Amino acid sequence: MFRMSPENVDGGVILLSENIQPQCDAGCKLCVDFAVGVHNWLLASQVPYVIIDFQDDKDVCRVFVEELIHLRKRLGVPFCFVGVMSRTRKIFEEYALTQEFYLTPEEAVRNVKVRYPGLIESVDQAQVRYAEKINVTKARLQQRLGVDTDIIHQPTEVSL
Repeated sequence: MFRMSPENVDGGVILLSENIQPQCDAGCKLCVDFAVGVHNWLLASQVPYVIIDFQDDKDVCRVFVEELIHLRKRLGVPFCFVGVMSRTRKIFEEYALTQEFYLTPEEAVRNVKVRYPGLIESVDQAQVRYAEKINVTKARLQQRLGVDTDIIHQPTEVSL
């Protein structure tokens, strides 16, 4: 399943995606829950912008991409997407998002610095736990899957 880890690139916080779920069912609740996990992480870390690096993954779950688009609208903060391949880009374009794409995380950080002076520097780096995975609570996952999650991971949370 998925995992995202925050990394510091040129002073900016980048969410690196790993093991992104490819195509899911239209009602994929795990992808929705993972987007909720991203939202909760953003609130807890108080990062006032979002830069997600899909690392050239060819297939990213449509439900997850749509949840990110909805999250972008709800939060009203700058969103940048890095390493977006053509299939995933088409999903973004269906929602008229065409200008937030970058080839490298460094390029995205530079863009945020230019368009929103001081925003990158405003992040309290002590609030950001680098190299830790963004998680979904076990209770939520157990509710969705209907299985005992103790056999999957640690007692309090599950990495997606």
